[in-house]
Amino acid sequence: MTLIGYARCSTTTQNTETQLEAPSRQGCDAIFSEYISGAAPYSERVELQNAIAVGGSQGDVLVVSKLDLLGRSMEDCVSRVAELLDEGIHDKTLDNRVDTKGLGKIAKLLCDCWQGRLKRRSLGCSFTASGMPGR
Repeated sequence: MTLIGYARCSTTTQNTETQLEAPSRQGCDAIFSEYISGAAPYSERVELQNAIAVGGSQGDVLVVSKLDLLGRSMEDCVSRVAELLDEGIHDKTLDNRVDTKGLGKIAKLLCDCWQGRLKRRSLGCSFTASGMPGR
């Protein structure tokens, strides 16, 4: 099992130092960081992709200070966690709110449920916004 740390700040005026110290104390084997907006698409988040590539083995863990470093919205975060779980990579946040390794297969089930719920909610909103009746 490899522990991979990831830190992100939106601007260069912010400091990733505190985000980098915590994964180091957790014993991460490698730590990646970048300055990029949370709104940037996954395809532009090169260091996140590198962290995932390094931690690409079954049972590895991606360590972040908070879940919102993985995406801009709840939907992005849940989708990213689900994608990582599909690859056998677990997620752990240092605020102790998420640790998919301890949940086993139920973590993937929960992500799938949340994705479905978010998708239904956004479809309902788009129908309402387009003039069609809401739920």
